[in-house]
Amino acid sequence: MYVAGGIMGSLAHCLWSYYQQRLARSKSPYHGFGYPVSRGALGASAAVNAIVMFDILLFPTRTILLYGIIPLPAALLGLLWFWNDVGGALSGSNSFPSIAYAGHLGGAAVGVSFWLAFRRGRLSPRNWW
Repeated sequence: MYVAGGIMGSLAHCLWSYYQQRLARSKSPYHGFGYPVSRGALGASAAVNAIVMFDILLFPTRTILLYGIIPLPAALLGLLWFWNDVGGALSGSNSFPSIAYAGHLGGAAVGVSFWLAFRRGRLSPRNWW
């Protein structure tokens, strides 16, 4: 799941960057000048998102302490996390260091896919823990 989340996160980031470049080029009055340059994504955040999303879907009522202080149900925290990534991807904000929001969403999609496979009996958790 970790490796699949990392691969899917990288693929989602590349596809989203390509889409943003195409959109910026089509709106640019300079026809190629002034559009954003794609940045690569290197990190484990998409892979971690896959595992976290899978865990949240397995145990949605589990209490998680946000910042070690605020108790939240896992489902609510997952929804807030997902909403933050969707908003970040759509806003196109580039903070330093840049955050690959689309990569996070790609990793989360892998977590959801593994959860669906688990629920349908196609994934056996034998010897996972």
